[in-house]
Amino acid sequence: PPMGLKAAVGLDIGNATIKVAEVRVSGGHPQVTALGVAPTPPESFNQSSIVDPEALATAIKELLVSSGVREKRVVSSVGGQQSLVVRIIEVPKMTEKELAETMKWEVERHVPFASSELQMDYQIIHRPDTPPEAQTMEVLLVVAQQEMINTHVETVGHSGLDPVAIDVEPLAAARALVDIHGPERQEQTVGIVNVGALFTDVSIVRHGLLLFQRGQRDAQRARL
Repeated sequence: PPMGLKAAVGLDIGNATIKVAEVRVSGGHPQVTALGVAPTPPESFNQSSIVDPEALATAIKELLVSSGVREKRVVSSVGGQQSLVVRIIEVPKMTEKELAETMKWEVERHVPFASSELQMDYQIIHRPDTPPEAQTMEVLLVVAQQEMINTHVETVGHSGLDPVAIDVEPLAAARALVDIHGPERQEQTVGIVNVGALFTDVSIVRHGLLLFQRGQRDAQRARL
């Protein structure tokens, strides 16, 4: 669990299924104390966007009860392409203040939705193999539509949970599949393929840091 929590619920809302996992820290180690999967209600979730918050919240609430989840604090995730952008971009080496101004223009270049209706965050990536004389640097850019975030928080709240964080699926997957294995795995270059009901995401992680991420809708499965 993040931020020093002793317990939290992990929530993953997918196009086909909803997944929950309750994790508690005991003896300094995380333990899964409840786990459950249930079908996503028809027409309530479409291409990673919540269409019917009420129906989805009811389904989440029922899944929590049937799975025996007692914790209320939840960490959920968002993904997809329509309302979320995750990019590794390269910019000239600059100060934090200069970067803050530069990112305003970078958002317009990389994001297909209005800049006045979004939540944006970025982080400089300090790679151990970058030469000191390098004239450029890499920045992780994450942008989400404000409406998508608002609806997500509303749905989670109506399900009786207390949202403490919303993660981004590629980063969450990297932490779960790479970071947890310690320094040996983190030093490797690892490819992560996440095959969902409608989307397939591919991420490359090197030295424990995201190197590349792309997602694509699977048209063949979407027609089934």
